[in-house]
Amino acid sequence: MGATVARMMALAPEVTRLHLFDINESALRVEAMDAAMTAEKLRPQSLTVHTRTVDMTNVEAVAEAIDQAAPDVLLQAAIPRSWYSFPHRFDPVTWRRLNREARMGPWLPLFMLLPMKLMQGRAQAGSTAPVVQISYPDAVNPALAAAGLAPICGSGNSENICTVMRVVAAEHLGLPVQDVYVRLIANHFHAWALAADDPEFAERPMWYRILVGPDDVTETVTTDAYWADVRQRYPRTRPAFAATSAVKNASRLLRDDLTLSHVTGPGGLIGGVDARLGRSGVELVWPSGISEVEARQLLARAQQGDGIERIADDGAVHFTEGSAQAMRELMNYDCDVLQPDEVEQRAEELMSRIPHD
Repeated sequence: MGATVARMMALAPEVTRLHLFDINESALRVEAMDAAMTAEKLRPQSLTVHTRTVDMTNVEAVAEAIDQAAPDVLLQAAIPRSWYSFPHRFDPVTWRRLNREARMGPWLPLFMLLPMKLMQGRAQAGSTAPVVQISYPDAVNPALAAAGLAPICGSGNSENICTVMRVVAAEHLGLPVQDVYVRLIANHFHAWALAADDPEFAERPMWYRILVGPDDVTETVTTDAYWADVRQRYPRTRPAFAATSAVKNASRLLRDDLTLSHVTGPGGLIGGVDARLGRSGVELVWPSGISEVEARQLLARAQQGDGIERIADDGAVHFTEGSAQAMRELMNYDCDVLQPDEVEQRAEELMSRIPHD
């Protein structure tokens, strides 16, 4: 994911310096050369690519790296173990049950550890650079927000839904994509359930409208054939799609471009909604047809479908009974509530229970 983001950022004309951090020095050299070669071939502007080997579990090292780089925007793509590798690490029966019964929520410590360290390092460095946080932003960003460490936004998940819905709607209408707009309120759960065609999707629906100019064409477009096409074309295991929305959001921040677009996890929201991103921060833009209170309730119900009962004001993450029980049974991992000061310990515990090569 990080390498894909780096190559895409290398093409953004507003980027003049690209600093890449990785714990793996040899991989970092390859990623940096890929970005430099991409820029050399495809952009007229000059670009300097800098590298630094950083252990992101070390807050002091992260702070020093950020202080030296003096970034305008930070993108966080690091994770101790990629979610996309899980189907290959568990036997098929166990993985199917983990995916269906535990869901993604109880794995939060793995997704949260390095973003937490990055935000702590950013604070220690005194940096105000906005952070686009890619790792499970629907849960990580609001959990960090409770500690005053919220990234400005995330990427992927509901942004992927919005893009696929828009592209497919344009094709069904015979119009250019730019003539179609999708207003969407959705959570990571919806991305999972939509792609899996899971019946629970109907029990925890997302909210959407499809517009052509001022005209609402939702009822005309959203036929059974439309949804079948959306499900078939949704990028289930292609992380490049999350990378594209991360680059979109970072570029908007760099340009101070207040163009309205769907954004995942803006300001610590537990899902995605339309927002404007700029140097002054993030502005959530709630659509007409649903109140902000109703929208937040919808997202909270959806997150329960991901295995997270609620995120308390103090940052404690309460998991649903079914998800916690599945983790106890399948992973010998007992955690009903994740406390903020337990994230690192719980991440290490989960890592020790994942089958290794």
